[in-house]
Amino acid sequence: MAEDKIFAEGFSFKRNDNAPEFVVGKQSIKVDEAIAWLKANAKNGWVNLDIKRAKGGNYYCELDTWESPKSSTDKKSTPTKQRAMKSNYSKMVDYVDKENFISLKTILYSRSGKQIKKIYTGKIEMIDGILIPRQTVVYNLETQRRTSMTMLEVSINKEIDDDFLTKRTLTDGAFRERHLKRYQSDF
Repeated sequence: MAEDKIFAEGFSFKRNDNAPEFVVGKQSIKVDEAIAWLKANAKNGWVNLDIKRAKGGNYYCELDTWESPKSSTDKKSTPTKQRAMKSNYSKMVDYVDKENFISLKTILYSRSGKQIKKIYTGKIEMIDGILIPRQTVVYNLETQRRTSMTMLEVSINKEIDDDFLTKRTLTDGAFRERHLKRYQSDF
């Protein structure tokens, strides 16, 4: 996950909401600028672009700078037949750091096999001897929305009563809130 955006020079993407459903958008390429930019940003003969929507609603093309670390491997997982009937996802591919066993990137696929979400973890820190990703960003490729979660405070190895780790905690709001206040006061 890159901190600084690298905009694709010479590329323009526009979406026409009145176009037929099968038309996603229009890609325009200013040849001279695009060729120079592609040559400058190619890795192993490839350039990956993300088409994103700005807060103002306009679309833009950005260089996808994510690279699988040499020490990572991809792990594919699929739901069981029973779980697949309830799941929105047909499979999940995790790119896991082999040395630290942390998922760095996850791609979720729809039932039809199309990529629909990408999840990146970052700002990994050692806290009390445990590597913790402090930032997670989820890109919904269908809605073009991004959700970013940052852990501001982390507490490790705190005692939690077994009574709290039950279905009741999920279904009984008063019970959950009463116990959560006790655990939150530890921060």
